Amino acid sequence: MNWVKQILLLTIFAAIVGKKYLVDAYYKVNADVNLEIPYDVKDGKAEYNGKGRVVLSVSNSPDGTTPSEVELSEYPGFDPKSLTTTFSVVNDTYFKVSGTAVMLNAYETPSYIGKVTDVNAKVTATGFYTPAADKKIGTVTVTKTTKKRLLIMVRLNLQLGVMTHKLLQLPEFPLNKIYDAEDVKLTLSEFQSFDR
Repeated sequence: MNWVKQILLLTIFAAIVGKKYLVDAYYKVNADVNLEIPYDVKDGKAEYNGKGRVVLSVSNSPDGTTPSEVELSEYPGFDPKSLTTTFSVVNDTYFKVSGTAVMLNAYETPSYIGKVTDVNAKVTATGFYTPAADKKIGTVTVTKTTKKRLLIMVRLNLQLGVMTHKLLQLPEFPLNKIYDAEDVKLTLSEFQSFDR
């Protein structure tokens, strides 16, 4: 156990849990949180807030041997606000972190489709404790939007002449402006690009 962790132990933790010694604090997810970001949804993001929780690793020994995992709730006197969770991405060529969310460095860029990054988290107590390494909690993949799939449906429906009121609420707009429908969300150029 390094002296930084001992300081945290002596100033915060020991007074609360007696003879327990803090070995680590980390962000835990029950399973990898694998999310997607559509490449052409402006400001689309993969949100990691609330996907996991901070847990502590404690030991009965000051040298940190044989640690065990405990929930913060087991120590009601421990202020969780003293711990800060930050997220990071491995592939920063295509991805970035904004607060608790992963975003793309650029949108409307087809070459981003299929790009993947690992997402890591670390827990620190500013001025007291720094973990040895980030912990992987999941991945983010860049995908195509659902509107591409819906475009195929629209095309088929137009060809078959079975565009229904249920699908697109036709009375609310003229057929030649179908790309404006809230359920379709096509650009004019996308709509004009397929045969009708």
